[in-house]
Amino acid sequence: SELFQEDLYPDTPGHTAAISAEEWIGGANAEPLLISLRDGYQPTTSKNELKVTKKANVLGKGAKVGANAQNSQNSGVS
Repeated sequence: SELFQEDLYPDTPGHTAAISAEEWIGGANAEPLLISLRDGYQPTTSKNELKVTKKANVLGKGAKVGANAQNSQNSGVS
């Protein structure tokens, strides 16, 4: 059948929390917020935008790494 079958796809817990972590730690309890699967996939609300912060390369020029750095220090080579 091409009709939605509610008995096969009952309401299910959604992506939105019913209470915050602070409320839960404080002893609160709540039933999950249910969503219907009748309308198919619904995208979640807008997500926080990811931000990338470039940092200096610690392994860049002049940095001695691992065994090479240790051998250079022991032999007096810099």
